[in-house]
Amino acid sequence: MSPKRAPVLLTLLLLIVARPAGAAESPEDYDARITAELQATFPSAVPALARGNAAREADRNEEAIAAFEEVTRLAPDFTHGWRRLCQAETALERAEAVDHCRKALDLAELPENESALAGALLNIQGAERKAARARARYLATAAVEAAPDQLGGHLVLCRLAIEAQQQGELEACVKRLKGALPDAYVGYTFGAVLALSRQDFDLAQAELAEARARGLPDDEADRLEALVADSRPLSSKLWSATKRYGPPWFIGLVVIIVLGSALSAATLASARRNAQVVDARVSGLDALLRKLYRGVLWACCAYYFVSLPVVLGVVLLTAGGLLYAIFAIGHIPIKLVLIIIVVAAMTIFAILKGLIATFRSGVDEDPGERLDLAQHPRLAATLKEVADKIGTRPVDSVYLEPVVSMAVLERGGMLKQLSGRTERCLVLGVAALDGLKVDEFKAILGHEYGHFKNEDTAGGGFGLAVRRSMMTMGVQLAISGAAAWWNPAWLFFRGFFWVFMRISQGATRLQEVLADRWAALAYGPEAFAGGLRHVVRRSVEFGAHVDASFRDVMENQLKVTNLYTYRPTQPMSAQDLETAVEEAWNRPASPLASHPSPVDRVAWVRALPAPAGLTAQATEVDAWSLLEDRAALEQHLSDTIRSNVLRSHGVDMHRPEPA
Repeated sequence: MSPKRAPVLLTLLLLIVARPAGAAESPEDYDARITAELQATFPSAVPALARGNAAREADRNEEAIAAFEEVTRLAPDFTHGWRRLCQAETALERAEAVDHCRKALDLAELPENESALAGALLNIQGAERKAARARARYLATAAVEAAPDQLGGHLVLCRLAIEAQQQGELEACVKRLKGALPDAYVGYTFGAVLALSRQDFDLAQAELAEARARGLPDDEADRLEALVADSRPLSSKLWSATKRYGPPWFIGLVVIIVLGSALSAATLASARRNAQVVDARVSGLDALLRKLYRGVLWACCAYYFVSLPVVLGVVLLTAGGLLYAIFAIGHIPIKLVLIIIVVAAMTIFAILKGLIATFRSGVDEDPGERLDLAQHPRLAATLKEVADKIGTRPVDSVYLEPVVSMAVLERGGMLKQLSGRTERCLVLGVAALDGLKVDEFKAILGHEYGHFKNEDTAGGGFGLAVRRSMMTMGVQLAISGAAAWWNPAWLFFRGFFWVFMRISQGATRLQEVLADRWAALAYGPEAFAGGLRHVVRRSVEFGAHVDASFRDVMENQLKVTNLYTYRPTQPMSAQDLETAVEEAWNRPASPLASHPSPVDRVAWVRALPAPAGLTAQATEVDAWSLLEDRAALEQHLSDTIRSNVLRSHGVDMHRPEPA
């Protein structure tokens, strides 16, 4: 216990224990008993005793002294009158209190008279202080031994222990108090003081809670709790908050992870179980899984926002603690101080920037080169045909990308989503069309329309906002140089991003399985399997083609005008290509993958019953036939790639060949 705290504690405790609630005999019963004694011997003094007791109870000690002096004049042999006079004078630290308590003890050797004299002796200072306290200890010990159910002696012994900062004596005093008067709040109040002296702040709070439950006045309890809170160092406050909120937070996160893993396993089981389903509509267990995934994902998003203030606080406290430790040592390394301040500032900026990004959807840029469908009537007709077969609205716009891809999305704010007026978009990577047959293209397109049918592209704003926030924070930490293992914000980002992606990608895998079913039931399992196999193959093939072409530009100084028709000088060998394709085709899906493995997807759709009324498709017609002027489109997209490479790497793919 700090020496500076002891006087404050003693002052509070003296105020608290002035009314010894919880004793074996209540103050009211005790007053009634001594009043009856006075009534039997000196009845004329009873009114003065009543006035004195009332004034004493209200802490009006000057009035109490005057009344008790009248009692002693009218009843000079009434020991309780002298003791009450002494106690009122002790409260005002008057020197005559000792003589009056001695008079009471001379009249009757009662335990309460011994403890009252002991209390009065504690006010003696100066040269006589040591002897007075020794005598007080002796009297208080005798009072406790004679009447352990009376508080007076206990209070003196506890006070002496606090003054001397003797934890062992205070512990013994608290133990005696709790044992003799288990229903009194005083023992737990001193127990809080003992815990505070041992720096056990949680125990001090618990002891005060017990004291409050046993009748400690709220205003006094609040003052002691404020003293405990003020005494608690920053490290203890952090540890207390960690113990209180850390386990529930961690348990909740574990529950979310377990539920996400269980739902992922249930998704695979559902895909196998529904192998004989002839209806691709979301119903039954699939509908339940979607709802459960939505709930778990929402909980994960909520956890993210709840955790951000905590992470911000940890960063501030960590930086502040380091700076405090540096200044406490005395030697101040300026460079280290500046590094701590800069890293903390950049981290806080990254967290706030990520939080702000939650509420900003960003610039609604086109996802590619917009294609005028009026100039490509065959593609427009195919888009409508597939939409009609799936039973949904066709896309409004088509955007071309230079890579291997096919995806759908809906553009528009929340109001447009609610009113059904969003722009449905198809993002078509032209590199996938080389060698893709029309029936396979329709099956893949049927898969994408299946997302529309199942409303996978609608809503999801909360999850997207969280992903946008996390990515913004992570990127900002990385570019500012604060992405390090010792940065709490970076550790939080890496850990929570893994959890979020595991859960959100699990939900996406379920969407992919259900969309596959629409494609297979509309155009047949083999058309979808062929289209998926082609996309996987073209992804590997086109990636190798781009790498080899860029090597020619960078190393051989060759000119690449049209990336799609260019023939690299050192292309990937046919054997290496086939090996890479097989690896990609059979590669198991990781927990963070957005799609199941291709081999599983094909196995599941091939297990579906053959759709009724399915007619044979013209499998030899290339999907490029649906678009007009292939060469112009490829050249335009090649020019786009050239501009991007020139802007990002400073390399011009159209440089003239060396002479």
